[in-house]
Amino acid sequence: VSDNSTCNNVFLCQQGSLDYVEMRDLCDGREACGGEGAVCLASRTTPQLYTTLTAYREQGLLALYCLPGLESIQLHAPSCVSEQFQSPDYPTFGESDTVLVIPNSTRSCEHVFGELYVYLSCTGRCYDAPCVLQPLKVKQGSCPAIARKTFTLAKNSYLTFVVQRRGEYRNNFFQCDNEICVRFDQLCNLADDCGDESDERMCKNHFQCNNSRFYISHVKKCDGKVDCLDHSDECNEACGKEIISGVWLKVLAWLIGGLAVLLNAASLIRGFTTVKGKTNAALANRRLSFLINFGDLLTGLYLLLISTQDTIMKTEYCKTQSQWLSSDYCAFL
Repeated sequence: VSDNSTCNNVFLCQQGSLDYVEMRDLCDGREACGGEGAVCLASRTTPQLYTTLTAYREQGLLALYCLPGLESIQLHAPSCVSEQFQSPDYPTFGESDTVLVIPNSTRSCEHVFGELYVYLSCTGRCYDAPCVLQPLKVKQGSCPAIARKTFTLAKNSYLTFVVQRRGEYRNNFFQCDNEICVRFDQLCNLADDCGDESDERMCKNHFQCNNSRFYISHVKKCDGKVDCLDHSDECNEACGKEIISGVWLKVLAWLIGGLAVLLNAASLIRGFTTVKGKTNAALANRRLSFLINFGDLLTGLYLLLISTQDTIMKTEYCKTQSQWLSSDYCAFL
């Protein structure tokens, strides 16, 4: 903005700057301007993710739970094996071998991120996640932010590149749909590092909020705590709340409510029409019966009104639960 107009629903960048970030793009995992990350960390709990493997002596890259430990602890650790990693570009001329030390069994990968997710999924260790990598075919202008690229040939058929680090040449990059490249530890890490969401698209370890497009871990979905501003993590097909949960409970509520109203209304009408000629004892019994019938009638009406409201609101109740519970109509019921 270049005038004195007011900006609504934006986050202003550092003092003295005219730059801003729209609220829907705030806390999306990318630092768009100075101070955004600090504000996001202070305003909500951001998981500290383990996204890299550990280089251990001469053994290669180790998953954390494959590191040597005390003997008593090691008995509880998974059986790990050492194997050479073969990417979709393997063999790449001049690339150094990548040796992994990873569990020798398949497992759920909902709780792993970054490099660990990439290596486990692409070595067949994840039974619920496909490999997220694809051939890194270089085009003109691809991966402009990657420095010190050394171009080489992959599978003797197409051009790719490797990057030298600590005397070794590695091809540990993922090419986004917009031709930006990110490291393996930036894949499947609950952040849109590509800018077009292609680094998170094939990952099975997250849930994406509907409106904000914010990523949360799968374990936060349907955990009873709202993490998405639009409640989509708790209000969805898997765990959406309704006033009356379950088909059978809905049927019983309508059936019991309807029968309670009809039968007790009939009993009250009959009691009023047959009150003449009764003894005092009979009248006392009739009054007691009247109170019971009237109470059951109100209970039936309550069930019918609740069932009607449940039919009207359906799954929207999950998003409007607090408003409904504090409404005058709910208080009246």
